[in-house]
Amino acid sequence: MTPARLAGWAWQALALVGLGLVLVMAARTGAANLRASGLASGFDFLNRAAGFDIAESAIPYSPRASNARVFAVGMVNTLRVTALAGLFATALGVGFGVALRARAPWMRGLARAYVELTRNMPLPILLLVLYSLLAMAPPPREAIELGGLGFVSNRGLYLPRIEWRWGSGTALAGAGLALAALVGIWRAAPTRRVAMALSISWLGFCGLGLVLSVSGLKSSAPAGLWFRRR
Repeated sequence: MTPARLAGWAWQALALVGLGLVLVMAARTGAANLRASGLASGFDFLNRAAGFDIAESAIPYSPRASNARVFAVGMVNTLRVTALAGLFATALGVGFGVALRARAPWMRGLARAYVELTRNMPLPILLLVLYSLLAMAPPPREAIELGGLGFVSNRGLYLPRIEWRWGSGTALAGAGLALAALVGIWRAAPTRRVAMALSISWLGFCGLGLVLSVSGLKSSAPAGLWFRRR
Protein backbone atom coordinates (compact mmCIF):
# COMPACT_ATOMS: atom_id res chain seq x y z
CA MET A 1 0.00 0.00 0.00
CA THR A 2 1.43 3.34 -1.05
CA PRO A 3 1.92 6.26 1.37
CA ALA A 4 -0.68 8.29 -0.52
CA ARG A 5 -3.32 5.63 0.05
CA LEU A 6 -2.38 5.33 3.73
CA ALA A 7 -2.77 9.08 4.09
CA GLY A 8 -6.18 8.90 2.44
CA TRP A 9 -7.34 6.18 4.83
CA ALA A 10 -6.02 8.19 7.79
CA TRP A 11 -7.92 11.32 6.75
CA GLN A 12 -11.12 9.29 6.29
CA ALA A 13 -10.70 7.75 9.74
CA LEU A 14 -10.20 11.18 11.28
CA ALA A 15 -13.30 12.46 9.50
CA LEU A 16 -15.38 9.56 10.84
CA VAL A 17 -14.08 10.12 14.37
CA GLY A 18 -14.88 13.82 14.13
CA LEU A 19 -18.40 13.08 12.85
CA GLY A 20 -18.93 10.61 15.68
CA LEU A 21 -17.85 13.18 18.26
CA VAL A 22 -20.20 15.76 16.80
CA LEU A 23 -23.12 13.30 16.96
CA VAL A 24 -22.31 12.36 20.57
CA MET A 25 -22.13 16.01 21.60
CA ALA A 26 -25.43 16.73 19.82
CA ALA A 27 -27.12 13.78 21.55
CA ARG A 28 -25.85 14.80 24.99
CA THR A 29 -26.89 18.42 24.43
CA GLY A 30 -30.34 17.35 23.26
CA ALA A 31 -30.81 15.03 26.27
CA ALA A 32 -29.75 17.81 28.65
CA ASN A 33 -32.19 20.24 27.05
CA LEU A 34 -35.00 17.68 27.29
CA ARG A 35 -34.30 17.13 30.99
CA ALA A 36 -34.20 20.88 31.61
CA SER A 37 -37.58 21.24 29.87
CA GLY A 38 -39.13 18.35 31.80
CA LEU A 39 -39.53 16.20 28.69
CA ALA A 40 -38.78 12.48 28.71
CA SER A 41 -36.84 10.69 25.99
CA GLY A 42 -36.70 7.03 25.03
CA PHE A 43 -39.33 4.49 24.03
CA ASP A 44 -41.37 4.32 27.23
CA PHE A 45 -44.20 6.17 25.46
CA LEU A 46 -44.93 3.04 23.42
CA ASN A 47 -46.44 1.38 26.50
CA ARG A 48 -48.68 4.33 27.35
CA ALA A 49 -52.35 4.49 26.39
CA ALA A 50 -52.97 6.28 23.11
CA GLY A 51 -56.10 8.08 24.26
CA PHE A 52 -57.56 8.62 20.80
CA ASP A 53 -59.59 6.63 18.31
CA ILE A 54 -58.74 5.55 14.76
CA ALA A 55 -61.54 5.54 12.21
CA GLU A 56 -60.30 2.59 10.14
CA SER A 57 -58.53 -0.36 11.72
CA ALA A 58 -58.14 -3.86 10.33
CA ILE A 59 -57.04 -5.17 13.75
CA PRO A 60 -58.75 -4.68 17.13
CA TYR A 61 -58.06 -1.23 18.56
CA SER A 62 -59.48 1.08 21.21
CA PRO A 63 -58.37 4.40 22.75
CA ARG A 64 -57.10 2.44 25.74
CA ALA A 65 -54.61 0.56 23.55
CA SER A 66 -50.92 1.42 23.68
CA ASN A 67 -49.03 3.67 21.30
CA ALA A 68 -47.25 0.57 20.00
CA ARG A 69 -50.68 -0.69 18.93
CA VAL A 70 -51.18 2.59 17.06
CA PHE A 71 -48.04 1.95 15.04
CA ALA A 72 -49.22 -1.60 14.31
CA VAL A 73 -52.60 -0.32 13.12
CA GLY A 74 -50.87 2.23 10.89
CA MET A 75 -48.63 -0.43 9.36
CA VAL A 76 -51.54 -2.78 8.66
CA ASN A 77 -53.63 0.03 7.16
CA THR A 78 -50.71 1.08 4.97
CA LEU A 79 -50.19 -2.47 3.70
CA ARG A 80 -53.90 -2.87 2.99
CA VAL A 81 -54.10 0.42 1.07
CA THR A 82 -50.92 -0.47 -0.83
CA ALA A 83 -52.34 -3.85 -1.85
CA LEU A 84 -55.62 -2.33 -3.01
CA ALA A 85 -53.81 0.45 -4.87
CA GLY A 86 -51.55 -2.08 -6.62
CA LEU A 87 -54.50 -4.22 -7.68
CA PHE A 88 -56.49 -1.23 -8.90
CA ALA A 89 -53.50 0.31 -10.71
CA THR A 90 -52.74 -2.98 -12.47
CA ALA A 91 -56.30 -3.41 -13.67
CA LEU A 92 -56.51 0.24 -14.71
CA GLY A 93 -53.18 0.13 -16.57
CA VAL A 94 -54.06 -3.03 -18.45
CA GLY A 95 -57.47 -1.65 -19.36
CA PHE A 96 -56.15 1.63 -20.74
CA GLY A 97 -53.28 -0.15 -22.48
CA VAL A 98 -55.73 -2.35 -24.34
CA ALA A 99 -58.00 0.63 -25.03
CA LEU A 100 -55.11 2.33 -26.84
CA ARG A 101 -55.14 -0.55 -29.33
CA ALA A 102 -58.91 -0.63 -29.76
CA ARG A 103 -60.52 -0.20 -33.15
CA ALA A 104 -63.06 2.38 -31.97
CA PRO A 105 -61.61 5.91 -32.38
CA TRP A 106 -63.52 7.29 -29.39
CA MET A 107 -62.08 4.61 -27.11
CA ARG A 108 -58.55 5.28 -28.32
CA GLY A 109 -59.14 9.01 -27.86
CA LEU A 110 -60.31 8.64 -24.26
CA ALA A 111 -57.41 6.36 -23.42
CA ARG A 112 -54.91 8.70 -25.08
CA ALA A 113 -56.35 11.71 -23.24
CA TYR A 114 -55.99 9.93 -19.89
CA VAL A 115 -52.44 8.82 -20.64
CA GLU A 116 -51.31 12.24 -21.83
CA LEU A 117 -52.94 13.93 -18.84
CA THR A 118 -51.33 11.71 -16.21
CA ARG A 119 -48.00 10.96 -17.94
CA ASN A 120 -44.95 12.30 -16.08
CA MET A 121 -47.16 14.11 -13.58
CA PRO A 122 -45.24 14.27 -10.27
CA LEU A 123 -47.13 12.60 -7.45
CA PRO A 124 -46.59 15.50 -4.97
CA ILE A 125 -48.22 17.90 -7.44
CA LEU A 126 -51.18 15.55 -7.91
CA LEU A 127 -51.57 15.20 -4.14
CA LEU A 128 -51.33 18.97 -3.73
CA VAL A 129 -54.06 19.51 -6.31
CA LEU A 130 -56.32 16.92 -4.67
CA TYR A 131 -55.69 18.41 -1.23
CA SER A 132 -56.50 21.89 -2.53
CA LEU A 133 -59.75 20.67 -4.04
CA LEU A 134 -60.62 18.89 -0.80
CA ALA A 135 -59.92 22.03 1.24
CA MET A 136 -62.43 23.91 -0.92
CA ALA A 137 -65.19 21.44 -0.05
CA PRO A 138 -67.88 22.46 2.48
CA PRO A 139 -67.80 21.40 6.16
CA PRO A 140 -69.39 18.09 7.25
CA ARG A 141 -72.74 19.66 8.16
CA GLU A 142 -72.99 21.05 4.62
CA ALA A 143 -71.49 18.03 2.85
CA ILE A 144 -72.28 17.45 -0.82
CA GLU A 145 -74.39 14.34 -1.36
CA LEU A 146 -73.41 12.19 -4.34
CA GLY A 147 -76.82 10.95 -5.34
CA GLY A 148 -77.23 8.89 -2.19
CA LEU A 149 -73.96 7.02 -2.81
CA GLY A 150 -71.75 9.07 -0.53
CA PHE A 151 -70.78 12.49 0.77
CA VAL A 152 -67.92 14.90 0.12
CA SER A 153 -66.73 17.40 2.74
CA ASN A 154 -63.47 19.05 3.73
CA ARG A 155 -62.77 15.96 5.83
CA GLY A 156 -62.76 13.61 2.89
CA LEU A 157 -64.94 11.34 0.80
CA TYR A 158 -67.41 9.15 2.68
CA LEU A 159 -68.78 6.13 0.84
CA PRO A 160 -71.14 3.34 1.88
CA ARG A 161 -69.53 0.39 3.57
CA ILE A 162 -70.11 -2.96 1.91
CA GLU A 163 -71.18 -5.74 4.27
CA TRP A 164 -70.82 -9.20 2.79
CA ARG A 165 -73.47 -11.59 4.05
CA TRP A 166 -74.08 -15.04 2.68
CA GLY A 167 -77.46 -16.66 2.13
CA SER A 168 -79.13 -14.40 -0.43
CA GLY A 169 -79.21 -14.41 -4.21
CA THR A 170 -77.41 -11.05 -4.44
CA ALA A 171 -73.95 -12.59 -4.44
CA LEU A 172 -75.00 -15.22 -6.96
CA ALA A 173 -76.52 -12.56 -9.22
CA GLY A 174 -73.33 -10.49 -9.04
CA ALA A 175 -71.22 -13.51 -9.96
CA GLY A 176 -73.55 -14.25 -12.86
CA LEU A 177 -73.30 -10.70 -14.18
CA ALA A 178 -69.51 -10.80 -13.93
CA LEU A 179 -69.42 -14.09 -15.84
CA ALA A 180 -71.78 -12.73 -18.49
CA ALA A 181 -69.58 -9.66 -18.92
CA LEU A 182 -66.54 -11.88 -19.28
CA VAL A 183 -68.26 -13.93 -21.98
CA GLY A 184 -69.27 -10.71 -23.74
CA ILE A 185 -65.65 -9.54 -23.70
CA TRP A 186 -64.48 -12.74 -25.39
CA ARG A 187 -67.20 -12.51 -28.04
CA ALA A 188 -66.66 -8.83 -28.84
CA ALA A 189 -62.85 -8.71 -28.74
CA PRO A 190 -61.21 -8.53 -32.19
CA THR A 191 -58.35 -10.92 -31.33
CA ARG A 192 -57.58 -13.53 -28.74
CA ARG A 193 -54.75 -11.42 -27.31
CA VAL A 194 -57.03 -8.44 -26.80
CA ALA A 195 -59.66 -10.70 -25.23
CA MET A 196 -57.07 -12.08 -22.81
CA ALA A 197 -55.88 -8.60 -21.80
CA LEU A 198 -59.44 -7.32 -21.31
CA SER A 199 -60.31 -10.43 -19.30
CA ILE A 200 -57.35 -9.86 -16.99
CA SER A 201 -58.38 -6.25 -16.50
CA TRP A 202 -62.00 -7.20 -15.81
CA LEU A 203 -60.99 -9.91 -13.35
CA GLY A 204 -58.77 -7.36 -11.61
CA PHE A 205 -61.71 -5.03 -11.13
CA CYS A 206 -63.84 -7.93 -9.86
CA GLY A 207 -61.08 -8.94 -7.46
CA LEU A 208 -60.85 -5.36 -6.19
CA GLY A 209 -64.58 -5.34 -5.53
CA LEU A 210 -64.34 -8.65 -3.69
CA VAL A 211 -61.46 -7.40 -1.53
CA LEU A 212 -63.36 -4.22 -0.72
CA SER A 213 -66.47 -6.19 0.20
CA VAL A 214 -64.56 -8.62 2.41
CA SER A 215 -62.64 -5.78 4.08
CA GLY A 216 -66.00 -4.29 5.08
CA LEU A 217 -67.22 -7.52 6.70
CA LYS A 218 -69.02 -6.57 9.90
CA SER A 219 -71.71 -9.18 10.50
CA SER A 220 -72.00 -12.92 10.12
CA ALA A 221 -75.79 -12.98 10.02
CA PRO A 222 -77.15 -14.63 6.86
CA ALA A 223 -78.50 -12.09 4.41
CA GLY A 224 -77.39 -10.52 1.15
CA LEU A 225 -75.11 -7.73 0.04
CA TRP A 226 -75.95 -4.62 2.01
CA PHE A 227 -74.77 -1.03 2.04
CA ARG A 228 -74.50 0.90 5.27
CA ARG A 229 -73.61 4.55 5.51
CA ARG A 230 -70.84 5.49 7.91
